[in-house]
Amino acid sequence: MASLTTHAPSTNHHTIQATSQQDFATSGTSQDGSFDYVVVCDTHGKTRITSKYDLKLKELFENLDWKTVLQEEDFFEIIQNKIKNIDTHKIGSTISICKIYPDRFENYWAGDSSIKIYSEGVEVWKTN
Repeated sequence: MASLTTHAPSTNHHTIQATSQQDFATSGTSQDGSFDYVVVCDTHGKTRITSKYDLKLKELFENLDWKTVLQEEDFFEIIQNKIKNIDTHKIGSTISICKIYPDRFENYWAGDSSIKIYSEGVEVWKTN
C-alpha cells in the first residue's frame, strides 16, 4: 500500500501482451496533491477493415492528463465525452479508477472489470 501513497509524478505503464498490447495503466498524484490514483483500462477490439488491434482507446487514455482530469467533479463524464469523439465501432474498454485519499478510497468503474482492495494480502473489499 505504501507505493500507492507516494507522491511521485504520474507514470504510464502498459502490459506487454503476446499480440495486442491493448491494456493501459497509470498511477500518480492529483495536480493539487489531495489524492493519489490508480487507473487500469483493458481495451479490446479490432479495426473493421484490417482486423488489426485497434489502439484508439488506449492512445486516448495514454494522452489524458489524468492528474488534472481526475480533479474535476464530472471527470467520468469528461472521459465519456472524449470517447464519443472517436470512432469506437467494434472496439471497447473496461476502466477502473481508484482515487486514494488519506481517509478513504473512491472507486469508479465501467465494464466487467473489478476493483479489489487488499490489506496485508487479504481481500477486504471488491466491486460487484
